[in-house]
Amino acid sequence: MVYVGRAMFQSYKTENEVAEALWSQNVPISEREVSYLARKFICYLALAHQEKIPEIRKLIEDNGGSCLHFDGTNDGGSPHLIVAVDEVEKLVLGSIKAPSESTESVSSLLEQVKRDFGDPLATVHDLGKANLSAVQNVFPGVADYVCHFHFLRCSGKDLFGDEEAQIRSILQGYGVKGRLNTFAKKLREYVNIDTLHVTSLTPDSLQHLSEIDIAYLLAEWILDFAEELSGYGFPFDRERLVFIQRMQKVRKLLQALPPSQGDLRALQEELDEVLEDPLLTRLSIAMEKKSAHFDQLRDAMRIAEPDGSDGLNDDATDCDMDVIKTGVETFIGSKGIQEAVLCDHDYRKLVGQIKKYWDKLFTKPITVTSKSGQTIVIQPQRTNNLMERFFRELNRGSRRRTGGKTLGRVLATMLAETPLVKNLENAKYEKIILNDCVDLSERFAEIEAGLVRKKMRQATQETEKLDSAVKRLIKTPKLPDYLIGACIPAIPAGEFFLEEKPGSFADFSTNSDDSENSLVPAEGNMFPVPETVVSAGFPAGIAACIPACIKRDQAICC
Repeated sequence: MVYVGRAMFQSYKTENEVAEALWSQNVPISEREVSYLARKFICYLALAHQEKIPEIRKLIEDNGGSCLHFDGTNDGGSPHLIVAVDEVEKLVLGSIKAPSESTESVSSLLEQVKRDFGDPLATVHDLGKANLSAVQNVFPGVADYVCHFHFLRCSGKDLFGDEEAQIRSILQGYGVKGRLNTFAKKLREYVNIDTLHVTSLTPDSLQHLSEIDIAYLLAEWILDFAEELSGYGFPFDRERLVFIQRMQKVRKLLQALPPSQGDLRALQEELDEVLEDPLLTRLSIAMEKKSAHFDQLRDAMRIAEPDGSDGLNDDATDCDMDVIKTGVETFIGSKGIQEAVLCDHDYRKLVGQIKKYWDKLFTKPITVTSKSGQTIVIQPQRTNNLMERFFRELNRGSRRRTGGKTLGRVLATMLAETPLVKNLENAKYEKIILNDCVDLSERFAEIEAGLVRKKMRQATQETEKLDSAVKRLIKTPKLPDYLIGACIPAIPAGEFFLEEKPGSFADFSTNSDDSENSLVPAEGNMFPVPETVVSAGFPAGIAACIPACIKRDQAICC
């Protein structure tokens, strides 16, 4: 079981790979049994973790306390996996699965962490409203910080997200990317690739190229706009704006050439049709201006900088917080931003967001004294990239382990405690969990089997959408007939009609073929629900719906 668990959750082996490895060691096992043992491994680990919470808490307290990072992930309609991690030891302190990343769900996780490990020194999270509310509810008075990367991402989207959306729509309308691809593919058939091999790239070294070669290379250069992107995603990367800028540059160079009737002219005509759109031009100019100001803010905050190379792994740890604070103040007070605020709502929103989260943006060193009397200074990280990397690794590993299934399917069946496996990479944690045992196999043998069976039953109930008994019942074709029959056990089987004059009920009786006696109400009348309906065998819920069902020329049948 331990071998299976480590292989699947630490090495991300597939069930088939694990089964084959065990067969090679003369341990015959099916993939289904491998899956069962993997879930059992998580249950054992969760119980071992729960038993050793006092020692884990002491480890955290010896470090001066925890800086708590938390975040959630999901895929489509899957459950949300919400995880809390201690920044100092990189330990998962708690994880839950919930239908949504709501204030209630996040609060539930934080309350669990508080119960087990006490209040953290500080919390770090993204700008989700649920996160902000949950921290305020569960950890009032605790230093609370928002991730700089997420803050900048939200700020950039607010600043020029509208321009980006409109530009995207216009480019899609022209289909320019597809047309350039078609143009390049057509020319590729006539290009002699050997002529493109040059030892040094200079204008002189390319003089031997034909017009077809040049047109082909220019089209491919435009389409290779992703080369300028840094890997941070929008709004740090503005791929459509870069695409437009490359088209503009090529078009400007083509316009300076002597008139051509060949492929260069054809390329210019393709670009002219798009770039002469007045709305696209206006949006591009506005987005360029806003992007330049956004990049100034990135420089001031010293994170995800335009010339950075770390991409989404940028932790922004090497910084002086006072310098950053001064830089942001200078940015807000600059002439360009002050002028823009006066005439553009998006700039007012940007500055308003900075001021709103000012106290949550600039982390401060926390000085604490451990129980041993040692003075410890802790500087909370100013990003939540610890969580981002955790989920990226989980996503990659899960896809590898499940053979490419979507993360949504993985999350639907995953046990909530699965992230605890990450803690086994921490030698201090593993030593605590082992409890002086040689390995996990010996440690798990100490755990009461009854507790494991109970945990497995709970895990099955949490991950299965439908109970097995329910699954059997709903496969019955005549289930509705049986259910309705169960609702009216006191009424003989057959058709029933309400009879008597409009406005009252006199009798519920079995009727064979005489439908002339069925009740026909006066125009617009509805019938009251008499006690005789309930006493005749109808539950109150069914009786209550009868008035809404009886209209003129209708009879009640079951």
